[in-house]
Amino acid sequence: MHRPIAVFMYLFPLLLLAQGRLEVVVHIPEQAPSGTLHLALCPNEDAFRIVEGCRIREVVTKGDAASFSFPDLPAGTYAVKVFLDMNGNGVLDKNELGIPQEPVGFSNDAMGRMGPASFKEASFAFSGVDTAIAFTLRVPPRMEER
Repeated sequence: MHRPIAVFMYLFPLLLLAQGRLEVVVHIPEQAPSGTLHLALCPNEDAFRIVEGCRIREVVTKGDAASFSFPDLPAGTYAVKVFLDMNGNGVLDKNELGIPQEPVGFSNDAMGRMGPASFKEASFAFSGVDTAIAFTLRVPPRMEER
């Protein structure tokens, strides 16, 4: 009778330390020009806001999708944000009103109201089991007209 409890007590800490691979696929609309995708995988709201504490990846775009891999990721709640750096300056360019002038995207295809998506809107639970998520870049209106 005590054996199942003992086994559970032994394995429970291992379940908390579950780690797996997260694959993030970003779909790129055909209106989006080439450039470098800058992706941040963030573990909490503060990190999501300032990017400090996030896992950062960059890749030059080729084709209609880009894939980012995060092996050995601990179970937890995360959110992803990404932008396509079209001019190579390493920052998300915005106009005088703060509206992005380069394509951006968030996990869950989240969209913020009057600003970027929040951590809550973009967050997802990662169980530590190998998982893939996908979302699409949003192209600024001036680029959609092309």
